[in-house]
Order: sequence, then C-alpha cells, then structure tokens
Amino acid sequence: SPPPLSFAQQRLWFLDQLEPGTAQFNMPIALRLTGALDVAALQASLQKVVERHEMLRTTFMQVNGRPVQKIHTTLPIEIEQIDLRQFAADERVEIANNRMKAEIYEPFDLEVGPLVRVKLYVLNEAEYIILFNQHHIITDGWSTTLMWRELTAVYNELVTGTPAALPELPIQYGDYSVWQQNWLESDGYQAQLDYWQKKMRGTLPTLDLPLDRSRAMNTAANGAALHRKMPADLMQGIKQLGRAHGATLFMTVLTAFKALLYRYTGQEDLLIGTSIANRNRAETSSLIGFFVNTLLLRTDISEQPSFADLLDRVRKVAMEAFANQDMPVEKLIELLQPERDSGRANLFDVLFIFQNTPEAEGELANVKYEYFPIKFDRALFDLTWYAMEQEDGLEFLIEYNADLFDEATIERLFVNFQKLLESIVAAPAEPIAQLPLLPAQELDVLDEWRQTQSVALPAGCVHEWFEAQVAANPGKTAVSHSSQHLTYAKLNAKANQLAHYLIEKGVQPDSIVGLHMPRSIEMIVALLGVLKAGGAYLPLDPDYPAHRLQYMLEDARPLLVLTADDLSFAVDEDALSIVKIAGLDQFNEYSVVNPKTAVSTQNLAYIIYTSGTTGKPKGVQIEHQAMANFVHGAAVAYPITSEDRVLQFATIAFDTAVEEIYPCLTQGATLVLRTETMIDTMDHFLAKCAEWNITVLDLPTAFWHHLTISLVTENLSLPPNVKLVIIGGEKANEQAMQQWQEQVNADVRLLNTYGPTEATVVTTMYEASAETSVTVSKGMLIGRPLPNYDVYVLDAAMQPVPIGVAGELLVGGPGLSRGYLNRFDLTVERFVESPFGNGRLYKTGDLVRFLPDGNLEFMGRTDDQVKIRGYRIELGEIEAALTQHDQVQQAVVIAYEPTETDRQLAAYLIGDGEIVIEDIHQHLQDILPAYMVPASFTVLDALPLMP
Repeated sequence: SPPPLSFAQQRLWFLDQLEPGTAQFNMPIALRLTGALDVAALQASLQKVVERHEMLRTTFMQVNGRPVQKIHTTLPIEIEQIDLRQFAADERVEIANNRMKAEIYEPFDLEVGPLVRVKLYVLNEAEYIILFNQHHIITDGWSTTLMWRELTAVYNELVTGTPAALPELPIQYGDYSVWQQNWLESDGYQAQLDYWQKKMRGTLPTLDLPLDRSRAMNTAANGAALHRKMPADLMQGIKQLGRAHGATLFMTVLTAFKALLYRYTGQEDLLIGTSIANRNRAETSSLIGFFVNTLLLRTDISEQPSFADLLDRVRKVAMEAFANQDMPVEKLIELLQPERDSGRANLFDVLFIFQNTPEAEGELANVKYEYFPIKFDRALFDLTWYAMEQEDGLEFLIEYNADLFDEATIERLFVNFQKLLESIVAAPAEPIAQLPLLPAQELDVLDEWRQTQSVALPAGCVHEWFEAQVAANPGKTAVSHSSQHLTYAKLNAKANQLAHYLIEKGVQPDSIVGLHMPRSIEMIVALLGVLKAGGAYLPLDPDYPAHRLQYMLEDARPLLVLTADDLSFAVDEDALSIVKIAGLDQFNEYSVVNPKTAVSTQNLAYIIYTSGTTGKPKGVQIEHQAMANFVHGAAVAYPITSEDRVLQFATIAFDTAVEEIYPCLTQGATLVLRTETMIDTMDHFLAKCAEWNITVLDLPTAFWHHLTISLVTENLSLPPNVKLVIIGGEKANEQAMQQWQEQVNADVRLLNTYGPTEATVVTTMYEASAETSVTVSKGMLIGRPLPNYDVYVLDAAMQPVPIGVAGELLVGGPGLSRGYLNRFDLTVERFVESPFGNGRLYKTGDLVRFLPDGNLEFMGRTDDQVKIRGYRIELGEIEAALTQHDQVQQAVVIAYEPTETDRQLAAYLIGDGEIVIEDIHQHLQDILPAYMVPASFTVLDALPLMP
C-alpha cells in the first residue's frame, strides 16, 4: 500500500488544500556556474539523483479520504534551458533575475508533479545560472545540500570517469513515514508527549514584539531579509563564555537572543521555535526528504537573572528539547490546540536557527560555482533568525515579515543584539535587565529627542506676568461671560481687592484656599486673588458629591473656602472658615494696588485632586515654578497671542483649566467663559463659537470626538474665526483623527496634547493637522516635549528602551509637582531620582514609544488607570466604593468602548443576597463624581478567573 505522509507533510498538504495555488512553501536556490558546462551530463546526473531518491519522484493523492504518497517508478525532470544570448551582455543577469522571480512564485500541483523544477539560464558559452525550485513537502535545507552534492558527484563521474561513490540508501522516505506512524504507538511517544505537555502547560505566551504596522488577519505575509556579520573577536568571546558554562555556541547565542527578546518585550515567559535536522538515525543522514522538525523552547526569565544564570536555564531547556525531538511539532499543535490571534503562526512567531546543515561540497568538473542570491519575498514567521559560524565571525540572516516591520527596525534590532552581546561578554554576571543594550549613536538620538528645547522663563510668578499685561493693555477685555466683561485693569483691581482681603484673613505663601464656585467671572477673580495673596487654590467642583468634597476638605485643611453666595455647600461647615462671595463689589473697600507678598516660585500655586487606587483621591501639589514653566511653554509652543479669544471650557477641578486661563491672560488675549447651555447641541456650540469670535478651542478629547462626527455627518462646519483646536485628556480616536484631517478646514491647526497632572497639565504635543497626517496610521501620536520638559522612555529596570520599543514614560524638569499632599509614601514611589543624574523623574504609568521620526506614540497603561472624558480614573477607587455597600462582596470595574468615539465604565458585582442596582447606583452618586459612576451594572454568580 502507498506509504502515509509524515506529520510535517500532512501539515503542508492540508495547507495546500486550504489555499491551493500558493507558492508559500516553495524552496528556491540558485547557483552561478562558470566554465565548460556539459548540459547533457548535468541532465543525466539530475535524473540519476531522482532515480535514487523516491521523494524526488513522489506526488500525493487521497485514498479513502486520507492523503498518501504516490511514488512513481520514473518521473522525468527536464532541465529547461533559457537562452539569453540574444540580449545585450550587460542585461542578461538582470533578465535572468526577473525571470527567476516569476518562476519561484509559480505554484506546484502536489497531485500532478513533478515537485522539482530546474531551469538553466544561458548567459554565454561559459556562464550560466541554474535555479532549483522544489516544494517543501519533499525536501528541506539539508536535503537541498545533499541533492547538490550527489548531483556534482554523478556529473563528475560522467564527465571524468571518477566514481561517484554514493552511499547505499537502506531506506526511503516512505519507510521513515511508516516508522513515524508506528512510533505513535510506542512507550517512547508517550514519554515524550508527557514531557511536552508538562512543558507547555498553562496559557502559552504570545510574543508581543513592537510592530511598525498592524497585523493582518491572515498569516500569508510579504517577507524581506537582512544579512549582517559580527566580528571574529566577539564570536570568540561568546564561545569562551559558553564553554565556561558547558554550553555550545548555539545555546550561548540563543540565550543572548532570548535576552534581546526580553529587553524588547518585557515578557518573562518566552516561547520561540528552533529547527532541527531531525536526522538522528544513521539511515536518514543521506536521504532526501522533509525531515526537519521544530522544537519549542520555552524559557522562564523571571527573578532578574544574570546572563550566566539565564544561560544555565536555556541550556537545560535546549538539552531537554533535543532529548525529546522525535515529537512532531504538528502533533503538538494538534494536541495543544493553542488559541492564537488571526495573523499569527500556530505556536510561536519567532524562529531561531543555528545553521548546521552540511556545506555544499564538491565541484563540477571544469566548472566553478557560487551561490546566486535570489529574493523570495515570503515570511512564514514574524522573524526567522539564522546564525552561522564562519571562520571570520558570526554571520546572521534575518528574515522578517515586511508587512509588520520596516527594514530600519530590523537593522536596529540587530545593532541592539550586537551591543547586548558585547555587554554580555564584558559582564556575564550582571542582570540581563541592566546590561547596556543601546549603542552610543542611538543614545545620542534619544538624548536629542528627550528635550525639544530649553528656554529661560521670565522672572516672577504667573500672576505677576498677568500684572505686566495689565500695565501694557489696561483697557483691553480680559474676560467675558455672557453679557459680562472685564478689562485687564478691572479684573486686576477686583483680584487685588480680594487678595488684600485674603491676606487680612491670614493667607500667606503655601496657605490653601478652597474655591467652591461655578464657572463665572467671580471664579476668575478668585483664582487670581488667591495667587496674588500668596496662597494656593484648591478647586472644589460644585458638581462633586458632598462625600468627596468632605474628604478633600479634611485632607487638605484649607485656611479658607470661597464659595458663591447662591451655592449650597452640603458639607460639615463647623471646622471650615467659609467666605460667601455675592458679587464683584463685595471687597470694594480693599486696595486695588498689586499686593506685595513673600511668595516665590517654590511656593504652592494650586492643588488638584485626582483618582486614587486606595479608594480615596490624592491631592497633587503644583508649585509656582511648575505652573510658570507650563504657562510660558504653552504660550510659546501653541502659540497664544494677544489677538486670540480663548474659550474657557473645563471645570477648574480639571487642570485643563490652567491651560485655558493662564496662557491667555499672560499673553494679553481674551478669555471667554462658556455657558452651560452652550454645549446643549453641537449646532448651538458652533454658533456660539462664531458669535463670540472664538479663535482657540481647548476641548476634552471625548467632546472633540463628538464634534468631529457632527462636522462630518451633519453638514456642519467650524466658524472661520477658529484657528487653533487643542485636545487632550485621553487617547484620540484614529478614525476621528483621519476624518478631521480629510474633511475639516485645513486652515485649522489641531494639537493633540498629553500630560499628567503631576507634571503640570501638558508635557508633550503633536501637531495633528492635515499636512502632518502621514504618520497617523501608526497610532495616536502625542508628539514631542514642550520647552524645558525632559521625557524618558524606560523599562522596568530604568534602562532606556530602543527606538520603537514601548516603555514607561518618565517626565523630568521644572514642571514636576511637589508631590502628593499628605502622601509621602506615594510621592516617594512615583517621584524618583533620575538615574541620569538630573533631578527627579515622575513615573507616569503610561506606555509610550519613540517612533523613528522622534514623535512619541501613546500605547496604553502599565496599571488599571483609565481616562473617561479627560478625567483620570483609578478603577480601584470605584471598586473600593462599590464594596463599601452592604450588598456587594466583590466588584470589578472595566472601561469599554461601545462606539469608536465613546468610552464608558461597566461594573460587575457579586453579593451574598439580592443586589438592587438602583441602591448601588445611588450609593456611588453620593460619594463619587458623576464621571466615575459606571454606565452599566451586571450581577454575576462569580467572577471569571483567567488562567
């Protein structure tokens, strides 16, 4: 009966059935021949080799629904000659190359055959290029070399009479296939199966290499390759290190490669593949066929190992894998049934191969040959990393998925690998997480990108810069709200009167003054009045529930609280000194002269509370220096000019209000406070922007999403007076960004800004206008740092990550907060000393990466913090609030996106008895701001636990 297919052959057969006509598994190789070639002898030699090896004259068919080998007694394989001598001599190689490109993508018919094609391109009477193209189902790399070795031996026998002396073949590939099937019934199979199931237990890791482009839905991919070499002295150092630990060169280079993947991904559970010849029986060593097998190499890189420690781990894993190499990887895939994303290979995405196939020995009589490079643009994996030992150093061939990676990215990967190898040889006892990975040139580039520019700030504090504008433009309108307007002189006078009152009440530098006021001109007066008195203001949003306001007041202990006369203040007022403000004329008896205080840039300017993981918000303390640094940087970078009219959109409890108010008032522009009804509809919003002649819009990203949709779908347009739109607070939607760039007035500049409250409002910005849209497809960019900000992208070991690799964003410079009020432990945890010797750095918890053009791309979070409508939310705070209710035992809160431009919170609850959603909803409304109350609640019997 016809022999069965081996497991490796079965996989290729089924793939061919799924996608007939694919050339994905073609194996082309070309050689350039120079000399007196006897073509007839070459043809006879080829036929002799074909007669010798059944696999070269095998096709495949189905019997009773199962694929089997059909071995032909004879199967002529003709060498097709293509004479190119009619073309100009200097064009023939290029023509041959182009024709070979077409040939190597020509599919094979597995049922018809033959599965070997040979073409001979005649360049002249003494120069040829020969192309062998075979389907992988009948051959592998070792077999290709064997075929050439035997072909040359038979050719030389025919031409010179020298005996070929080919070894006897005791078996054929069909015998191997039968043996493999029988082996599945043996104890040896069960022992190896037990090993592999134990090694692959649990959730199999997916390698998350940083990509230049998103992964497609199918695994077929365009490929490219990079050839590089490392010097002999480095190779010798690696070999010596390996010998000292009883490891082969393969194991040592593999360990370095695993260390590279760890440094690029941060993943401690790494699974890659490696190919083995799978010819550990003497009978198979001289046989042509598809023997190659893939071993799975899973390595634990936890507990910060040194390279020496990791080498011991990898050596053990490799030796165990080799001892269990008979298990076909196809059988493992069948048994493990791994869950994989579409567009990924079955078990792993990276293949590491240390090339040990025999050299293509032998020479054709009277003919010299050399390999002729051909480009076969296919990629079976994300990366296939070949390493080859040569006398003059290590040679590497890196095949990569060109749909995912740019050549420059792979080049950087190799350069980082070489630097890592140098570091390993120099300090093998150092933790791999600490070993230098980046060459000096890359470090220089990152150093240039980390700070765009350094600028000197004007002397004094922000309120003093405002006073300079008062002197320069006293009669110009400073602030407008509905029908109410104040000039710079009038605003300054009212703020001064309040400041003198506050000083009288004991306000001095670092005194905290609460502001419980609605959006109004009185609110702007109060902000400036507190700053002028030397105090720091604490925004108390009137929309916050009393429980949250009470906590903030107890934590911050303000000296005074200013509140609007018509606002109810549902907190315990006994311990508070509350000043109710009834109007602008309340403090008319006080001086209008700018007060002189001892406030300096080192004193507090304001405190803003953000969500906290413990269930309680935390107060971020911003000093005048940080505030001044941001205000000046924003005014210069955006820029804001005296001709602008800036819409004041945000609540002052959200630090975007700092961005709206102070760059405007320190540049002589006009601040226009929005009304509550302005945002009832988008049509009304745009009408008011036109009526009030707004030139600068500073909008939460979530609102901008809806604005963009309205502009595109409702036939609305921005008023021509709007020249600049600033967005920030959360990640911008890529589709909305594309719609804006393609369909909104190109004269309007769009700035996508990013920044944590702890680094004072905005740290980086990206010009996202139409003319810069070329990079939008890569993801949401947050651009480059504002003046005087330092930005670092570091890994968990505080080491710089390569360009294109994700790491945590750390921010330095004069814009940093003093820290968290009454939270020394958290301040020490998040504000750390810079390992680069230039002061403090704030650990943002945001994952970003530098793109090759120097822009930062936002990638996500390192923790459970999310942003909803621009507000930072720690999910743990909401979960803690939920479990405070008697009905709730456990709670999980997640953020989800019901639409591409909307983000909401969902709560999942478990209780002992009945959970009444209305009770839970009211409970949260009583203690949390509205933006932290989930949009949906689901009661579960138990929380699903992921493996």
